[in-house]
Amino acid sequence: NNEPYSFAGMFSCKAIRRPVFVEELLAEVNLEAKRKEQENQESEDDDGEIPAGFGNFMKLQAGGISKVAGSGLRSSLSLFRGMTQATKSALEESFLMITDTHLMELRLSKLSMNETATVTFISPIALLAKLKFRRQESISLFFKQSVEDPLIYMCHDSAEAVHMIQNTLKKHGVRGKHTNAATQRAIQQALKLVVDIQRKEKSLEHMPSPALVEEIMDLYRQAAEKFETAGDVRHEEVMGHMHKFLAKPLIVSILDGSHESSVRSRLAFVDDEDGGMAREEAMLAAAANETPQFTDTPQRDDMSRDESFKRTLQQADDILNEAKQDMFGFDHNDDLDHLFVSGGDSDDALAEFDAMLSAADRQLSDIMDTDP
Repeated sequence: NNEPYSFAGMFSCKAIRRPVFVEELLAEVNLEAKRKEQENQESEDDDGEIPAGFGNFMKLQAGGISKVAGSGLRSSLSLFRGMTQATKSALEESFLMITDTHLMELRLSKLSMNETATVTFISPIALLAKLKFRRQESISLFFKQSVEDPLIYMCHDSAEAVHMIQNTLKKHGVRGKHTNAATQRAIQQALKLVVDIQRKEKSLEHMPSPALVEEIMDLYRQAAEKFETAGDVRHEEVMGHMHKFLAKPLIVSILDGSHESSVRSRLAFVDDEDGGMAREEAMLAAAANETPQFTDTPQRDDMSRDESFKRTLQQADDILNEAKQDMFGFDHNDDLDHLFVSGGDSDDALAEFDAMLSAADRQLSDIMDTDP
């Protein structure tokens, strides 16, 4: 119990699964140990300078013999070390040591518990993220470096070891909660209810109804109860989300009925517009498909307008014909130039002709203006 290795407890265990990061660390340590062992062997086998040259034949032979003997001795020693290591591993036992600051895995000989132990793995206890255990079977340690990859030990005193770790963590101000299979199921059910709530809230935006709001509120209550039964603090978060949900303007309007009335008015307006457009389209379609029916009244009106227009044209033609007859009463054998240069009676005749044409034009214009 001397510092820095004073410990709160030590429990017999056997590692059956290690995280990847632990395996990598152990591989590096073993490689470094083998490298140092090889360097030590090379330094032991160094006999100094080997004799060279034919002048020192006896020394050369002696050096060669020593090399051969050394090689055979090394082989024997290597075999002996291998057997010793295998026997030692069989006679060693692993322990999980819990100190105030660290978790350590130790190897110790069964023949002599007073020997110095070998540290296989060590980690600060502050890096521990989660604990799981089966009574009298196993203990699983989840570290922050790899939360989904636990270090699993077979341990008969698993419950006592976990209790010791919890007490050590409390000294550092870390508080945890004990969960069993029932609480785990309750938490899983609560999380499933939360997923259902999120899905129904999205559908509420497209299909708002008081019944759906009531269903969502009931799911909120169930999720909060599940979390509270499991001793999970998330039940307070669920209740907070439910209060925010009820405070939304859309939810308030759905519950007091104002949203439904506004939707009905909008639908009525749309129906009225659609109905008006539909009626216009129906009238146009009926007019396009309607078979013309010729009645007497429209034809009589059209005929009266046509006859009036014909009479007007006939009166205009009569006026022009009278003017032509009057013009032919003059000396029509003379050409136009002669008429314009002639004086006397011919000038008077032209003036009368112009006046008659002007009168005819005015009369035609009056007839056209008075025509219905």
